[in-house]
Amino acid sequence: MQRPARVPTKADEPRATPRTIIRRVTLPRFEIIYPSVAEARAVAGIIKTKKFLALEGDVDVAVGQQVVLDLEAAGCAASVTLLFRVIGRSKGTLLEWWARRETDTAALDLWIEGLVGPADSGVPATTARPEIVEMCQRALKRNPFDMLGVHWSSDLPTLVAAGKALVEGLKSASEDPLEPRLAALVRQAHATAITSLGRLNTQKGRVQARVTFVPGHQLRHARELLDTQLEMARFRGERQEVARLQEMQRELGCVDEAPIRPRR
Repeated sequence: MQRPARVPTKADEPRATPRTIIRRVTLPRFEIIYPSVAEARAVAGIIKTKKFLALEGDVDVAVGQQVVLDLEAAGCAASVTLLFRVIGRSKGTLLEWWARRETDTAALDLWIEGLVGPADSGVPATTARPEIVEMCQRALKRNPFDMLGVHWSSDLPTLVAAGKALVEGLKSASEDPLEPRLAALVRQAHATAITSLGRLNTQKGRVQARVTFVPGHQLRHARELLDTQLEMARFRGERQEVARLQEMQRELGCVDEAPIRPRR
C-alpha cells in the first residue's frame, strides 16, 4: 500500500545561516553584532588570548589605521567598546587589539562576564547580578558622561548626584560575596570611577571632557544656542534667566568653580 505524501512543514524549510552584522556608526567606528552569545563569547576569548579579531566583512578602513568597535551579541544587553588596528585583508578584515591601558582588559573581561542571554544554552559566564556587571562596564567607559549615564550638557548638581550614585553602588557591590575574578573587577571599576570623577572636579576639567568627547558640531551648536537665548533674556530683562544661562556658558568653557566630591 502506497503511503500518502507527507505535507511539508516549517521545519523542512531551509534555514539561513546567521551572519555577523557589521554596521558603520561613524568612521572609524563600527558596531559588530554577533548572532549568538556563544559566538560572541568565543570571539571574546580569541581577542583576550591572541590579541586579534577576524571579521568576515570589510570595515572600510585602510590597513594600519585605528578603528573603534562596539562589540555586541544578539539578545544580550552586554557590550564592549575596544580599539583595534587594521593589519590586513583576506576574505574579510584582520584587526589587532590595542589594549592601551589596564581598563581595556577589564572592560573585555566584564563583557565576557555579561555575555548571558535568553538564547544562550551554555554555562553562564558568571553568577553576578546583571546590574553589577552593567555598573562596572559603565565605570570603565572613557567618556565620563557615558560613565555617569547623563547627557554631556548636564549641570553640576546632576553630575554630582550621578557620580555619588555610581560610586556608592560600586562600593555596595564590593561588599557582596562575589567570585574572586568579579570582585577584582568591581574594585577596579570603583577605583576607575573615582579617578574619572576627579577629572570632573573643576569647571576646567569638565570643559576639557566636553571638548574631548562631545562631537564638535554639537558643542558649537549648543554654544550658539546659548548665545541667542542669553541675548533674548537680556532684552526681556529676565535677570534670573540671564544668570542661569551665563552659568551654562561657563560650563561649556570659561572659569573654574566648585569641585565634585563624591563620597567614597
